[in-house]
Amino acid sequence: MNYNYTFVYILFISVFFSCQQSSNTIPNDIRNPLILSKNTLEPRATLFSFENEALAILDNMEKSKRYLSLNGIWKFHLAKSPNNVIKNITDANYPLNNLDDISVPGNWEAQGFGIPYYLDEEYPFDPNPPHTPIENPVGVYKRKFTLANNWVTDGRTILYFGSVKSAMYLWVNGEKVGFAKGSKVPIEFDITDYLMQGENDLTAVIYRWSDGSYLEGQDTWRVSGIERNVYLYKTPDVQIRDVFSKASLDESFNNGILDLSIDIQKNKKEAANLKLEITLFDNKGMDVWSKVIENPKESKINIKGLIEKPLKWSAETPNLYQLIIKSTSNDKIYEVVKIDVGFRNIEIKDKQLLVNGKPIYIKGVNRCEWDPYLGRYMSKELMLKDITLMKQNNINAVRTSHYPNDEYWYKLCDKYGLYVIDEANIETHGMQFHEESYEKLTNDDNWTNAFLDRAKRMVERDKNHPSIIAWSMGNESGDGKNFVSIYNWIKEKDSTRPVQYQEAWYENHTDMVVPMYKNIDFISDFAKKNDSRPLILCEYAHAMGNSVGNLQDYWDVMEKHKNLQGGFIWDWVDQTFAIKNKDGIPIWGAGGDMGDPRTMNDSTFCANGLLYADRTPYPYLKEVKHVYRNIKIKPRNVSSGEFTLQNNFFFTNTENFKIEYSILKEGEVVGNGVVNKIVVEPNDSTNFVIPITNLKVDKKYDYYINFAVRQMANNSLVPADHIVSRDQIILNKGIQGYVTKLAGTLKDKNISSTDTQLTIANNKWRIVFDKSKGYLIEISEDDENFIESPFKPNFWRAPTDNDLGNGLQKRAEVWKDITLNHKLKYFNYDLKDNKVNITTTHVYNDVFEQITHYVIDGNGKISVSVVVESDKTLSEIPRIGMTGIFKGSLDKVEWYGRGPEENYWDRKTASFIGKYKEDIEKMNTKYIRPQENGNRSDVRWFLLENDKGKGLRFESNSVFNFSVFPFLYSELSHYNKDTNKHGSEIKSSGITSLNIDYHQMGVGGDNTWGAKTHEKYTIRPGIYNYSFSILPYNKPH
Repeated sequence: MNYNYTFVYILFISVFFSCQQSSNTIPNDIRNPLILSKNTLEPRATLFSFENEALAILDNMEKSKRYLSLNGIWKFHLAKSPNNVIKNITDANYPLNNLDDISVPGNWEAQGFGIPYYLDEEYPFDPNPPHTPIENPVGVYKRKFTLANNWVTDGRTILYFGSVKSAMYLWVNGEKVGFAKGSKVPIEFDITDYLMQGENDLTAVIYRWSDGSYLEGQDTWRVSGIERNVYLYKTPDVQIRDVFSKASLDESFNNGILDLSIDIQKNKKEAANLKLEITLFDNKGMDVWSKVIENPKESKINIKGLIEKPLKWSAETPNLYQLIIKSTSNDKIYEVVKIDVGFRNIEIKDKQLLVNGKPIYIKGVNRCEWDPYLGRYMSKELMLKDITLMKQNNINAVRTSHYPNDEYWYKLCDKYGLYVIDEANIETHGMQFHEESYEKLTNDDNWTNAFLDRAKRMVERDKNHPSIIAWSMGNESGDGKNFVSIYNWIKEKDSTRPVQYQEAWYENHTDMVVPMYKNIDFISDFAKKNDSRPLILCEYAHAMGNSVGNLQDYWDVMEKHKNLQGGFIWDWVDQTFAIKNKDGIPIWGAGGDMGDPRTMNDSTFCANGLLYADRTPYPYLKEVKHVYRNIKIKPRNVSSGEFTLQNNFFFTNTENFKIEYSILKEGEVVGNGVVNKIVVEPNDSTNFVIPITNLKVDKKYDYYINFAVRQMANNSLVPADHIVSRDQIILNKGIQGYVTKLAGTLKDKNISSTDTQLTIANNKWRIVFDKSKGYLIEISEDDENFIESPFKPNFWRAPTDNDLGNGLQKRAEVWKDITLNHKLKYFNYDLKDNKVNITTTHVYNDVFEQITHYVIDGNGKISVSVVVESDKTLSEIPRIGMTGIFKGSLDKVEWYGRGPEENYWDRKTASFIGKYKEDIEKMNTKYIRPQENGNRSDVRWFLLENDKGKGLRFESNSVFNFSVFPFLYSELSHYNKDTNKHGSEIKSSGITSLNIDYHQMGVGGDNTWGAKTHEKYTIRPGIYNYSFSILPYNKPH
């Protein structure tokens, strides 16, 4: 991410990160970009050498006798620098009893060894490539493992590391095997010649920083160690070393073309009568194509096959075939490998990205690999949870920001259907702080191979996955000739997919224009340009804190222009640690929480997810699901029950969906029904009718029709009866005011006035005003006062992360001052028409005035009318309303308006008008940083109620906003080192804080480093009028 404002960087221990290279104990390998590896195997596709066809079809290497997992507890020593590594620790007989235990995989900082640093842009050391700090922590991992004799005598034994960060030396049985750097792609060593039968010793010496760290400057936690699976596997003497399976469609898009390139490696003597049996199976296990190759003469075999009318692969229809390649000699099986095959075409044509000849929308998210307990290691179960939530929330695409993901993730995307942008592990963001140039490394010939190596290893590993529709060369590294080299290499290697890069912009070495955080005006302007490429936002809708406003506005524009094809929200899940504070309260650990708080950190900028780190959704995931929905219902002739069903899927008709509807009068259901199997083809629409002509509509009341489109049968990760889309359509807008009309009179005897207070009361209730302040300070019923502290004007909100990013807390600080320091200019009351009329005027200097008129009737109803006038030279107004603290016994709330989740002016399309009820404890969102939350908009009335069913009712002739909290609202204003740093640390305090607002500005969401709330969701100074009423409430029994 690119942003201009910086959270506070607290003192950094410069000695720790000194970059002077004075010690000869630092290996040259880790500070030389020309040295990439030593004695490692060449990269290849993800393959496993199964013993037989049955195991290959099962595709679970853990069931194979040729597999040995080395995951689990290892022994560990962390040295603060290379000088401090224990001597002879790599010896095979080094005693292990004095070493610590550590789980593999898992970052060592996540397990209590050293401090993880969270940084967005900067390196955690002074940029001086290729040099690394002398104080460069070194983690030494050791473990024993036992091998049967056949592991030593037959074939070859390969040691696999899924990801090691940042650079590693390997020893086996005390002998140095090799070296590698560059994380997020596998490192493989052939260790056959180092092994012995029985017990063996393995040592991995891992350096936290290397020259490779300059290419790994992503916006994430800077953590180290073994991040993915470690295992041994056996390969036969004759090995299918690599396969490139290109599965495409012919020009008619009806028939499949299977283009195979197979590499054979013979590790020993020439194999007699070698035979390759190649078979393609459909998802029912039927053989749809096969080929036998006898005694191949060349090590590289190229063959093509034609498959008639295959089921096509797309994210909507992820149809897979199984390619089985078996090698034998004289009926002896060497090995069997399996590859999932999906037939699809990806192309750029006529300004659009096409899948199987059809333009698609990218309804995507950026996904960083994150586990709140283990760091960058992702279990299979957690990956499955991620893709399940994505599929169930209408997300169809993922960008692997900013590195190749675990291999299993792509298997899930192939199987369940997600479009993937696979991104190379290249980001040099911190070079912008280098004295020479941000683009120094991208144009340096000494770094060309380091750049290329990362792209090659990604493409070679992932080339067979149908879910990958484009390669991304990296992120935020400037642009230069090293990216041109990557582009040219990829295009030569793989002509079936486009290649993209965010900072190439309009240069020729990106096939799509993929900027980040461009606003709606920018993409609208691009749509009118004569560029042959589509625009897809690689990052947008920055979901930090209370955010994701105006998402619908983005998509309103995208759906108008064919060359605007969506984008990837930043991002999927918070990158925070599950920890406890000093008082034992669970919190989400962000920058500065994970050790010495003086270390350099970018605070909560790691918390930008649609989900908390434990995969609990934030409220705005529902908004994303709604905006991303593929089936929409629109009004046609509502009074006669005519509606339009729009199918925005590209490859799926609607036969597997049913439509449920309910008709609501003032939030109460007065009718419902089901419409089954309206079949609409992709990108088409049809009209349908529901029987509402006989409905007796009382024009005085609101009537809405809620539609829910449900899936009728299980579809992979989306179960039967799951709601895929919802729409709400107004049937009748009520004309009757919502203000309750009550009888009752007041007389002089009901009024009591002193120098300081005005009291209006009868034998049932009492209302008191503070005459010196002009505030309502008591509403009592049966001697129970519901107000804890005064009800007064309010124009301030606890700044959101977006507010802090654009400087609202300073720019609009006058409104905080007005809220806290306005003065009473006028207070008057009289009795007229059996009602008490009270008028107050509050002012602030010469720039603000609020006139509030209260009318109190004989039933204790308080009608409030407000006129706010402010000087037009003032800044935007965060909110216009009133606030007060009420008794904590009023701990339940019921309302008629948008809900049930929090919603705002610019983020409410998924929150339908209805009647809702909730405990006040559950009305708030505990964002990582405390901030404004919990608002409900377009509200007509709400009740604050205690356990006895007594309380207060607030209502209005027009819609308003409200929010309630079981603590002081001011506790949410965390900035400038306020007390509470984490939302979860704010606990209930036995009160009920209330905000009732004529309006509150939108939350924004374009970015969190300068973008303001869109103008149409902004409150400018001027004259505003609003009104509402407060009534004593007693639930009928």
